[in-house]
Amino acid sequence: TGLVDADRRNSRGISLGAVPLLPGVKRSNSCKLGTSSRRTGVSKELFMQIGVPAETLAGETRVAATPETVKKLVAAGHRVRVQTGAGLASSVTDAAYQAVGAEMCSAADALGSEMVLKVAAPQPDELKMMQAGSALVGMLNPFDKGGLQQMALAGLSAFALEAAPRTTRAQS
Repeated sequence: TGLVDADRRNSRGISLGAVPLLPGVKRSNSCKLGTSSRRTGVSKELFMQIGVPAETLAGETRVAATPETVKKLVAAGHRVRVQTGAGLASSVTDAAYQAVGAEMCSAADALGSEMVLKVAAPQPDELKMMQAGSALVGMLNPFDKGGLQQMALAGLSAFALEAAPRTTRAQS
């Protein structure tokens, strides 16, 4: 039918609803839903594997997640995999990521995660390393029709941050 199970619920018991998928794309079932240890005191259950690859676009010095962001994701029960050296151009060391619970990995491992955080849209060689059915979040240039087609053909669910509505409060 092209839909995931409509009865899936998040950690707060809220229905995730039916999510349409691209034709021929299979959803990864490796994401487990569970209860956060922050609220209940029980052991953490892995929610999602999130990858942060190094940016490969010429002149790009930013990294998609800071150690503070990674710390929050890990505390929420996610497994965060950061490509070795991803933060160096932003003066963030691998040790800073490891100190907050990130795993250091290769580009293929970061790009092969269920969710990938990037600053810029992935290059063609990066797209080849990404799994169909995974989510991509970043500044993806939503007006680049060719780039969007490549992401769709790779079977990605892409979320362009520049297309997300922002309030005036978020601007300050």
